[in-house]
Amino acid sequence: MSISDEKNPNQKFIRAAEILTKAKPGTKIPEELVGIIKIAVGEDNVDFLEVFAEKTSFTMEELKESLKNKGIELTEDEILAKVDFLAKNGVMMDQPTSQGVTIYRTLGIARIFDYIFMRDVDADDDDIKQLAKLQHDWMERRRESVQNKYDTYESAIDKVMPIDRTIVSSYENQNTGDEIEIIVDKTIETPQEMILPSQTVQEIIEKYDDIAVGNCYCRNHARVLEEPCEQTSLKETCFTFGKSARHTAKHGFSRLISKDEALEIFAKIRDDGLVHKVMHLRANPELR
Repeated sequence: MSISDEKNPNQKFIRAAEILTKAKPGTKIPEELVGIIKIAVGEDNVDFLEVFAEKTSFTMEELKESLKNKGIELTEDEILAKVDFLAKNGVMMDQPTSQGVTIYRTLGIARIFDYIFMRDVDADDDDIKQLAKLQHDWMERRRESVQNKYDTYESAIDKVMPIDRTIVSSYENQNTGDEIEIIVDKTIETPQEMILPSQTVQEIIEKYDDIAVGNCYCRNHARVLEEPCEQTSLKETCFTFGKSARHTAKHGFSRLISKDEALEIFAKIRDDGLVHKVMHLRANPELR
């Protein structure tokens, strides 16, 4: 079942899902996704997200101005409280640039799941149990859809707009309404998930000063669904580095650790036979 009726009481959350997924208004949004948004965003913060329909990232001054233009009057402290709540639920990131200017931006829907389940969550908490089930059901729906309509998905891939914080958030010229065409004219490497040998992962750990570790969100999710991991009893096995490490530690998804502790944890991970899966949106695992 999908929800798109404007009279639906969940319409605000449907709109928030459209904004976070960059879907066009009126797109059918799966009910599981709406349920995830209701928990992660909450009634008190859903209107705040409307400003991010304009673009995905703001400075504080830009954010104040855009909110004011939408008739939403908030003090800086009120804005920061909302940002903190949303960041702690994997909806937003608030990190300074190299120039020291904090940028407030929305994250993809997947980060809600990734970040929340990096915590040592209470498997008996009602919201956590509901999130786990909604995530499971949503992934099953997507898997089924791809399998049943594989040819359609395959042909549509080439038409998908690029998703990256460096790409404009609107694909129409704001003055003329014409579609914007960005000509790259060169081969772009496709990001791949990689299984890395232990030595390579160790080299990445040794390269960074800012390292954080949190729970493996996939195994944590399975634990809440009463499908505990049989491979290892280790919980903290998910590393983040650099800016991601600072962000995840700041909002309680992980804890900052020393290089020595990271190598000790990694040795246990290796000895328990876990696979070293590395992801980065720019196909460079060292930037994770």
